[in-house]
Amino acid sequence: MGAGRALLQFLEENDAPVLGLREGGFLRVEGAEVQVGGTPGARVFRRGAAPVEVASGTRLDRMLREAAP
Repeated sequence: MGAGRALLQFLEENDAPVLGLREGGFLRVEGAEVQVGGTPGARVFRRGAAPVEVASGTRLDRMLREAAP
């Protein structure tokens, strides 16, 4: 099973968002703040929604709190 198929299968069964970091991308965590770093940025995948591009410097902590059960 390819990575794309595995991701689709995961999203079919889970409400948790998935962050796809490109090569050279990273997450910086300082306290409760989570921020995307690196030049390439990332992509957020959610069940039932089109992928969303996330630029370097974007804070993700709010998105992660909203997705928590």
